[in-house]
Amino acid sequence: MSRLLKANFSRLFKSLIFKLGMISSVGLAVFSITVRYLDNTVNADLYAEYGYTFNAEGLIFVGSFFLMFAMAVFVGLFVGTDYSDGTIRNKIMVGHSRFSIYMSNYITCAVTGIIFNISYIVVALAYGQVLLGGTEYPLRLIMICTCVSITALIALISMMLLLSMLISRKAAASVILLLMSMLLLMTAMTVQSRLDAPEYFGSYIMGDEGELINEEIKNPKYLTGAKREAYEFIADFIPSSQLYQVVTTEVARPWRIVICDALIFLVTTGVGVCAFRRKDLK
Repeated sequence: MSRLLKANFSRLFKSLIFKLGMISSVGLAVFSITVRYLDNTVNADLYAEYGYTFNAEGLIFVGSFFLMFAMAVFVGLFVGTDYSDGTIRNKIMVGHSRFSIYMSNYITCAVTGIIFNISYIVVALAYGQVLLGGTEYPLRLIMICTCVSITALIALISMMLLLSMLISRKAAASVILLLMSMLLLMTAMTVQSRLDAPEYFGSYIMGDEGELINEEIKNPKYLTGAKREAYEFIADFIPSSQLYQVVTTEVARPWRIVICDALIFLVTTGVGVCAFRRKDLK
């Protein structure tokens, strides 16, 4: 497998898609921090009046959502090129096992996702320190969110590779992976909106003497008991929901997330390897 990895990374660092991904990751971090800085500058008097201070909070992990779609395109094109160029058949003909081919592609894609992710976080932290005075996030929170974002990407990429290794055309693979990412994102937003729904709604009613009385009304859709636990498990299990928690820095159960990611990796990789072994490469 070492020769396969050496060939993959040699092709990776020379590829245009990798260079564009790096530029996009760094560029997004610079753009996000710059926009926050300009907003602080233009509205300085207004924010000072209300005592608002905007540092780099809320921007450090935004790149995780961007990576869902960037990696969908990357995985589809990187693996699809192997099919379109006939490289996979050549690898098998010279004696490489299908398991080694599958795992070398996975490692290459996973490392790429980690590089993109770390690049965004580091640039956002460094540039945010220069323009916005850094962040008030404690180091422990930054480390937890960074680690969870990496494990979530590892699990997500294992899902993407499962599909891309079974789809021979790279354009079709990229489109399908993008659609999957959009579906996962919508699922994450739906789950989190249910979990974030308030237990009570504030409502004002007119009193007997004409005064306004604040009355709290129970939200009938507020999740409780086993139903809330089920939604919390879904939020911790789906990689897109995990990344949502990272973006909002509200990772309540990091160890459960890591275990779920490990389970997703084992299942999708096992299924992917078995399916790839049976795939007709003619």
